[in-house]
Formats: sequence, structure tokens, C-alpha cells
Amino acid sequence: MTNIFVRLAASALLAAFTASSPALTQDRTPAGVPFIIGGIGAEEAAALETQLAYAPFSLALRTAAHGSGAYLADVDLSIQDEAGQQVFQRRLDGPYLLIDLPPGRYVLVGVHQGQVERMTVTLPRSGRRSAVMYFIVEGETRPHGHDED
Repeated sequence: MTNIFVRLAASALLAAFTASSPALTQDRTPAGVPFIIGGIGAEEAAALETQLAYAPFSLALRTAAHGSGAYLADVDLSIQDEAGQQVFQRRLDGPYLLIDLPPGRYVLVGVHQGQVERMTVTLPRSGRRSAVMYFIVEGETRPHGHDED
């Protein structure tokens, strides 16, 4: 019963939060799994990071440029469970995806400007897994002071 109360309270908080940030996408997968996509701009990214403390998302994924770490949007992402069933597919219009998948092992496949990246994540029974999916982006370089000679 407590778990249901926590999820209802988190859903109400989430609804209030996303209403104040119109650029965020809050939705559910066809199977009813809640997710948020967003994080464009420093203010929205900071608000999403704060939201993680209050909402029960099992995976926090960020997409970024390899080298500079610059946030990336417009990544086509699909997630498959251990049985190979697709549990999520969508274009991320922001660099963050917060999603509340059940515990287990998942394969994430992202496509950005034709480049395909694949990673496997294991989500715990409690708590959250954070991950970053990196893409090589033309014109992006390592931050100053990290160049190799």
C-alpha cells in the first residue's frame, strides 16, 4: 500500500513539475511505463536532475557528444528487454530520458545522424541506474586541457 501511495504522490508531483516546463515530454509507453524526455537548456536540465530525487525512475539516460560531453538531442532510441521485446522507441527531443522500467537487463540502441550506439544496462530491484550514451559528433572536441599530444 505504501508503494502505491509513493507512486501516486510522485505522479502528482511529476504532473505539476512538467506543467511548469512545457518543453518536457511526459508520457507512457503502450505498456504503461512512465517516462520524461527533456533537458534542453541549463535550467531545464537542472530541474530534471532535481526531479530525480522525487520520482521513481529506474533509468536516467543522458545522450552526449563524445569528447566534449555536450548534451545531444534528436537521438532515435529503442530499448529491448532480455527477451528481445521492444519496450520503448522514440526520438528524444532532449538529452535526458527518465523511465521507470522493471528490474532487469536491457539493450539500448541509439541513432544520431546515422551513427548507431549500443549499450546494455542492468536495472536494480531498487534504486536507479544512470547512464550516458556517447556519439561522435563532427566539430566536437575534447574540453580544453584534455588534448592528447
